[in-house]
Amino acid sequence: MVIALAHMAVGQTGDTWERVGGRFLKYHKTAKTWEEALSTCMLEGSTLVVDDNPMIHFHLLKQGNGKLNIWIGATDLGHEARWVWVNGSPVGHGHHTYWVQGQPDNAGKREDCAHIWANKGGGWNDHVCTSRFTFFCQIQP
Repeated sequence: MVIALAHMAVGQTGDTWERVGGRFLKYHKTAKTWEEALSTCMLEGSTLVVDDNPMIHFHLLKQGNGKLNIWIGATDLGHEARWVWVNGSPVGHGHHTYWVQGQPDNAGKREDCAHIWANKGGGWNDHVCTSRFTFFCQIQP
């Protein structure tokens, strides 16, 4: 596995993976729904980014340049108001969170996927999962 990660990190496969905060991240500029983004990452042997430390968060903000909403790998699908990362760990359990004040609010009782909200300074917001945003995949060695 380490050999494969090193191979991808240097871009020999045509993919651009960057090492950030002990993980490999890849930006996808084609906007997709949250589930399509997750599927894309899984096909690459990765998952949606877990935005649980300042280095990762800053990198995501830099890529979005304050203008792009970006999906992150947090959801409360199937367990309303209990936010978990795609790796199964609870959001905020011993790690940073970046929720915009008043979020998550489940507006319209249909917001179950988290994204970085460009209009609110790059904090997190819960949103309808069928919206289309750019996203990052991550591999954590």
